[in-house]
Amino acid sequence: MKIFSYHNSKVNALGDILGAKVGCFETSVGYSCLYAGVCKCFVDERENGARYLRKEGDIRCFAAVQEILFPEVYAKRRINMILAKTNEFYEIAYREFRREKFQVFRPHSAGDYYKFSEYMDWRKLASKFPDVMFFGYTKNYLVVNHIDDYPMDNFKLVYSWGGLHDDKVNWGSPVCYIKGKGLYCPDNVPVINLKSGDDYNYITSGKSFAIPYH
Repeated sequence: MKIFSYHNSKVNALGDILGAKVGCFETSVGYSCLYAGVCKCFVDERENGARYLRKEGDIRCFAAVQEILFPEVYAKRRINMILAKTNEFYEIAYREFRREKFQVFRPHSAGDYYKFSEYMDWRKLASKFPDVMFFGYTKNYLVVNHIDDYPMDNFKLVYSWGGLHDDKVNWGSPVCYIKGKGLYCPDNVPVINLKSGDDYNYITSGKSFAIPYH
Protein backbone atom coordinates (compact mmCIF):
# COMPACT_ATOMS: atom_id res chain seq x y z
CA MET A 1 0.00 0.00 0.00
CA LYS A 2 1.31 3.42 -0.97
CA ILE A 3 0.56 6.15 1.55
CA PHE A 4 1.97 9.11 -0.39
CA SER A 5 0.03 11.01 -3.05
CA TYR A 6 1.20 11.20 -6.64
CA HIS A 7 -1.65 13.05 -8.37
CA ASN A 8 -1.74 16.39 -6.52
CA SER A 9 -1.71 18.90 -9.39
CA LYS A 10 -0.05 21.68 -7.37
CA VAL A 11 2.71 19.38 -6.12
CA ASN A 12 3.26 17.96 -9.60
CA ALA A 13 3.45 21.49 -11.03
CA LEU A 14 6.11 22.34 -8.46
CA GLY A 15 8.06 19.31 -9.62
CA ASP A 16 7.93 20.61 -13.19
CA ILE A 17 9.15 24.05 -12.06
CA LEU A 18 12.00 22.64 -9.97
CA GLY A 19 12.87 19.82 -12.35
CA ALA A 20 12.69 17.49 -9.36
CA LYS A 21 10.67 14.52 -8.15
CA VAL A 22 8.21 15.93 -5.61
CA GLY A 23 5.92 13.89 -3.37
CA CYS A 24 3.38 14.65 -0.68
CA PHE A 25 1.41 13.14 2.19
CA GLU A 26 -2.22 14.01 2.89
CA THR A 27 -4.69 13.47 5.72
CA SER A 28 -8.35 14.39 6.20
CA VAL A 29 -9.07 18.10 6.35
CA GLY A 30 -10.64 19.25 9.58
CA TYR A 31 -10.31 15.99 11.46
CA SER A 32 -6.51 16.18 11.49
CA CYS A 33 -6.44 19.98 11.84
CA LEU A 34 -6.79 20.42 15.59
CA TYR A 35 -5.60 24.03 15.59
CA ALA A 36 -7.44 25.33 12.51
CA GLY A 37 -9.58 28.42 12.96
CA VAL A 38 -10.69 30.52 10.00
CA CYS A 39 -10.50 27.59 7.56
CA LYS A 40 -11.94 24.89 9.83
CA CYS A 41 -14.19 22.58 7.86
CA PHE A 42 -14.90 18.89 7.46
CA VAL A 43 -16.01 16.58 4.69
CA ASP A 44 -18.55 14.02 5.88
CA GLU A 45 -20.48 11.23 4.22
CA ARG A 46 -24.24 10.75 4.17
CA GLU A 47 -25.89 7.36 4.49
CA ASN A 48 -26.21 7.17 0.72
CA GLY A 49 -22.46 7.74 0.30
CA ALA A 50 -22.72 11.35 -0.87
CA ARG A 51 -20.05 13.61 0.60
CA TYR A 52 -20.72 17.14 1.78
CA LEU A 53 -18.87 20.09 3.28
CA ARG A 54 -19.43 21.06 6.90
CA LYS A 55 -17.86 24.48 7.41
CA GLU A 56 -17.10 25.84 10.89
CA GLY A 57 -14.64 28.62 9.98
CA ASP A 58 -15.05 31.79 7.98
CA ILE A 59 -13.55 30.41 4.77
CA ARG A 60 -13.50 27.08 2.98
CA CYS A 61 -10.33 25.00 3.08
CA PHE A 62 -9.17 24.56 -0.52
CA ALA A 63 -8.22 20.92 0.12
CA ALA A 64 -11.77 20.04 1.18
CA VAL A 65 -13.04 20.35 -2.39
CA GLN A 66 -10.77 17.49 -3.47
CA GLU A 67 -12.37 15.17 -0.89
CA ILE A 68 -15.84 16.00 -2.20
CA LEU A 69 -14.95 15.53 -5.86
CA PHE A 70 -12.73 12.45 -5.64
CA PRO A 71 -13.84 9.47 -3.51
CA GLU A 72 -10.40 7.85 -3.72
CA VAL A 73 -8.81 11.00 -2.24
CA TYR A 74 -11.37 11.08 0.58
CA ALA A 75 -10.73 7.40 1.40
CA LYS A 76 -6.95 7.63 1.25
CA ARG A 77 -6.78 10.67 3.50
CA ARG A 78 -8.97 8.93 6.09
CA ILE A 79 -6.68 5.90 6.09
CA ASN A 80 -3.56 8.07 6.31
CA MET A 81 -4.99 10.04 9.24
CA ILE A 82 -5.40 6.82 11.22
CA LEU A 83 -2.00 5.52 10.16
CA ALA A 84 -0.18 8.73 11.15
CA LYS A 85 -1.29 8.20 14.76
CA THR A 86 0.29 4.74 15.01
CA ASN A 87 3.75 3.53 15.95
CA GLU A 88 4.05 1.86 12.53
CA PHE A 89 3.85 5.11 10.58
CA TYR A 90 7.57 5.87 10.47
CA GLU A 91 8.59 2.45 9.15
CA ILE A 92 5.91 2.48 6.44
CA ALA A 93 6.88 5.99 5.35
CA TYR A 94 10.59 5.14 5.44
CA ARG A 95 10.15 2.14 3.12
CA GLU A 96 8.19 4.19 0.57
CA PHE A 97 10.81 6.95 0.70
CA ARG A 98 13.57 4.48 -0.09
CA ARG A 99 11.64 3.19 -3.11
CA GLU A 100 10.55 6.51 -4.57
CA LYS A 101 13.75 8.56 -4.22
CA PHE A 102 12.07 11.94 -3.81
CA GLN A 103 14.06 15.15 -4.09
CA VAL A 104 11.42 17.41 -2.53
CA PHE A 105 8.60 16.38 -0.23
CA ARG A 106 5.62 18.14 1.32
CA PRO A 107 4.12 16.56 4.44
CA HIS A 108 0.48 17.53 4.78
CA SER A 109 -0.37 19.08 1.46
CA ALA A 110 -3.79 18.43 3.02
CA GLY A 111 -4.54 18.10 6.71
CA ASP A 112 -2.09 18.88 9.50
CA TYR A 113 0.09 17.33 12.20
CA TYR A 114 -2.50 15.77 14.49
CA LYS A 115 0.06 14.49 16.98
CA PHE A 116 3.44 15.93 17.91
CA SER A 117 4.88 12.42 17.63
CA GLU A 118 3.98 12.36 13.93
CA TYR A 119 5.95 15.56 13.41
CA MET A 120 8.90 13.92 15.15
CA ASP A 121 8.59 11.01 12.71
CA TRP A 122 8.93 13.49 9.84
CA ARG A 123 12.01 15.00 11.48
CA LYS A 124 13.47 11.51 11.73
CA LEU A 125 12.76 10.93 8.04
CA ALA A 126 14.39 14.25 7.17
CA SER A 127 17.51 13.22 9.08
CA LYS A 128 17.59 9.89 7.22
CA PHE A 129 17.21 11.60 3.83
CA PRO A 130 19.36 14.75 4.10
CA ASP A 131 19.29 15.34 0.34
CA VAL A 132 15.49 15.66 0.32
CA MET A 133 13.97 19.08 1.04
CA PHE A 134 10.91 18.75 3.29
CA PHE A 135 8.63 21.79 3.41
CA GLY A 136 5.08 22.84 4.14
CA TYR A 137 2.51 24.74 6.17
CA THR A 138 1.05 24.10 9.62
CA LYS A 139 -1.32 25.69 12.10
CA ASN A 140 0.11 23.54 14.89
CA TYR A 141 1.98 26.12 16.95
CA LEU A 142 3.79 23.40 18.94
CA VAL A 143 5.30 22.08 15.73
CA VAL A 144 6.30 25.42 14.26
CA ASN A 145 7.81 26.60 17.56
CA HIS A 146 9.83 23.40 17.85
CA ILE A 147 11.25 23.62 14.34
CA ASP A 148 12.00 27.28 15.01
CA ASP A 149 13.93 26.37 18.17
CA TYR A 150 15.57 23.27 16.63
CA PRO A 151 15.99 24.07 12.92
CA MET A 152 17.00 21.56 10.25
CA ASP A 153 18.68 22.40 6.95
CA ASN A 154 16.26 20.25 4.97
CA PHE A 155 12.97 20.64 6.87
CA LYS A 156 11.27 24.04 6.61
CA LEU A 157 7.79 25.01 7.77
CA VAL A 158 5.77 28.20 7.75
CA TYR A 159 3.02 28.98 10.24
CA SER A 160 -0.35 29.36 8.53
CA TRP A 161 -2.05 32.37 10.14
CA GLY A 162 -5.67 31.99 11.17
CA GLY A 163 -5.33 29.21 13.72
CA LEU A 164 -6.66 28.96 17.26
CA HIS A 165 -3.30 29.88 18.79
CA ASP A 166 -1.78 32.58 16.58
CA ASP A 167 -0.66 34.38 19.73
CA LYS A 168 1.48 31.43 20.87
CA VAL A 169 3.77 31.30 17.83
CA ASN A 170 7.39 32.33 18.44
CA TRP A 171 8.01 35.97 17.60
CA GLY A 172 9.85 36.21 14.29
CA SER A 173 8.76 32.82 12.95
CA PRO A 174 7.91 32.87 9.23
CA VAL A 175 4.17 33.22 8.68
CA CYS A 176 1.84 32.75 5.71
CA TYR A 177 -1.19 35.04 5.63
CA ILE A 178 -4.25 34.99 3.38
CA LYS A 179 -4.97 38.16 1.42
CA GLY A 180 -8.68 38.86 0.99
CA LYS A 181 -12.05 37.99 2.57
CA GLY A 182 -11.38 40.56 5.29
CA LEU A 183 -8.68 38.40 6.92
CA TYR A 184 -5.75 39.91 8.79
CA CYS A 185 -2.71 40.43 6.56
CA PRO A 186 0.08 42.97 7.20
CA ASP A 187 0.56 45.53 4.42
CA ASN A 188 4.32 44.94 4.20
CA VAL A 189 4.08 41.20 3.44
CA PRO A 190 4.53 40.27 -0.25
CA VAL A 191 1.61 38.55 -1.95
CA ILE A 192 2.98 35.69 -4.01
CA ASN A 193 1.91 33.72 -7.06
CA LEU A 194 1.16 30.14 -6.06
CA LYS A 195 1.25 28.89 -9.65
CA SER A 196 4.90 29.89 -10.00
CA GLY A 197 6.01 27.87 -6.97
CA ASP A 198 6.92 31.02 -5.05
CA ASP A 199 5.64 29.58 -1.77
CA TYR A 200 8.31 26.86 -1.93
CA ASN A 201 11.01 29.51 -2.32
CA TYR A 202 9.68 31.63 0.54
CA ILE A 203 9.18 28.68 2.90
CA THR A 204 12.59 27.18 2.28
CA SER A 205 14.14 30.64 2.74
CA GLY A 206 12.33 31.20 6.04
CA LYS A 207 10.43 34.28 4.85
CA SER A 208 6.88 35.44 5.59
CA PHE A 209 4.44 35.95 2.71
CA ALA A 210 0.77 36.08 1.81
CA ILE A 211 -1.29 34.10 -0.65
CA PRO A 212 -4.45 35.38 -2.36
CA TYR A 213 -7.67 33.81 -1.15
CA HIS A 214 -8.55 30.96 -3.50
